[in-house]
Amino acid sequence: MIVVADASVLVTMLTDFTDSGRAVTEWLQQLAGDDPEVFTIANFTQLEVVSAISRQVRAQHLEPDAADRAIRLFQQLPSQRRTISLPMARRILELRNNFSAYDAAYLALAEALQSETSRPDVVVATLDAKLAGAPPNVLLTQVELYSQAV
Repeated sequence: MIVVADASVLVTMLTDFTDSGRAVTEWLQQLAGDDPEVFTIANFTQLEVVSAISRQVRAQHLEPDAADRAIRLFQQLPSQRRTISLPMARRILELRNNFSAYDAAYLALAEALQSETSRPDVVVATLDAKLAGAPPNVLLTQVELYSQAV
């Protein structure tokens, strides 16, 4: 399975060391199976992750040292990093009535990977119920929601 991880999943994995956070990490590992290189991260995701971590520090939910460690771990995460291509940007625009540009970008990336690899097992992993709850006629890829976390 190829896993496109969104920022909600990644931030939880990198900053939540409670049982709930560990459960999300285990869930991602189960999705990925034995190959950690199946994780695909969009290039804009780093900004989303840093922004979320910064908010946690400002709200005093995360110490600055832990934030720095989380950002370093993100950089070291075994994954394929992808930029948003022109066809993906066009798909993001098509999805504008149902999703934010960020959420649509995860879907567009997963759809592009499905097309490029001819694999039906490309999935967007998220904690965002809105992203996972899109009408089936809108989605061309699978979205996996971990709803028991956070």
